[in-house]
Amino acid sequence: MDRDPELLRNGPVTREVSVSDETVRELLDAFRAEMRDRYAGLPDLQKLGGKEPVVPEGFEPAEGRFFGLYDGPDLIACGGIRLTEPGVAEVKRMYVVPGRRGEGHGRRVLARLEDEARSLGCERIQLDTGVRQPEAQALYRSAGYARLPLAEGMPEGFVFMEKLLTQ
Repeated sequence: MDRDPELLRNGPVTREVSVSDETVRELLDAFRAEMRDRYAGLPDLQKLGGKEPVVPEGFEPAEGRFFGLYDGPDLIACGGIRLTEPGVAEVKRMYVVPGRRGEGHGRRVLARLEDEARSLGCERIQLDTGVRQPEAQALYRSAGYARLPLAEGMPEGFVFMEKLLTQ
């Protein structure tokens, strides 16, 4: 496969995308399928895959952003942020295709999401993941996220985390 010289110098490129884009929707479908498989037998946690389909509301410029990480023409990772209250953003739909995990792509997307949250005036960024996603928890901890107590009414198995962006 011929590689673009720019790509060889800089690696994959993060671009703002629409969740309505067909390629993005396919990646989000793969994300939801993986969450259903990981949390089989735990119906309360299968919702970690999110609503089907993901709608643009919440990821549009006034409310948040959604990004894809491209290696040439290939979408290999994605993630978004949405504003939940003044000064607070929430990470949503972080996903790296299985064949490209362990290469730092999740960390690259997360850094872009944090930068965007800062540019939107956020002082804190939050996320949820689950007990059957130890690699995600490890990434978030290594990036400075701390675990928060479960919100009232949330089932065991959810993991809530937060990072202060002002550090």
